[in-house]
Amino acid sequence: MATGAAAEGLKDRPRARSFDPIETSFQAQAYGYAGLLAGWGRTEMSGDLLGPFSDANDAGFVWGGFLGYMVRPNQTFAFGVEVDYVRTNFEKTIVVPAFGFETLKSDWNASGRLRVGVYPLTGVSVMVYATGGAAWSDRGDGMGGVYGGGIEADMTKNIALRLELLRYNFDGTAGDQTIGRLGVSFKFLP
Repeated sequence: MATGAAAEGLKDRPRARSFDPIETSFQAQAYGYAGLLAGWGRTEMSGDLLGPFSDANDAGFVWGGFLGYMVRPNQTFAFGVEVDYVRTNFEKTIVVPAFGFETLKSDWNASGRLRVGVYPLTGVSVMVYATGGAAWSDRGDGMGGVYGGGIEADMTKNIALRLELLRYNFDGTAGDQTIGRLGVSFKFLP
């Protein structure tokens, strides 16, 4: 046991705790958002005249917008829903022997999707996510599915940037589309 001056020095020293809980300032979040997107896409369309013999591929610039709602119950997990509308402007004219020309065109697509993401780094607002759902197109039967993934980073409390890759699979002659896109989201936080 320490005595005298040594005891006084020990008394003034702060005690070290063997187990301090990690303090965080995170609070669960639920918010709506809206955004704009632009990117590049590729389509594989089938013609009406000769089926697989009148297939055409095209690529080009895409742009559009999206609306969604996300819930982030803790620091590492988030889930939500999103709808989007994308102008594609894919068009290809092909020569069909003995029939003439056929123009294959897809002007837009839309989707309704679920998004599920994780924040792999504590304290960094970067989400890696998977997404999937139903899709619609102005071409052919126009119904199908969409799946993909992306990464989203918060730039400020209310603005986030995202980079995502989506694959659209449409029934019938609508064809399939692969679209890479960059987007900016504006969050409506309480």
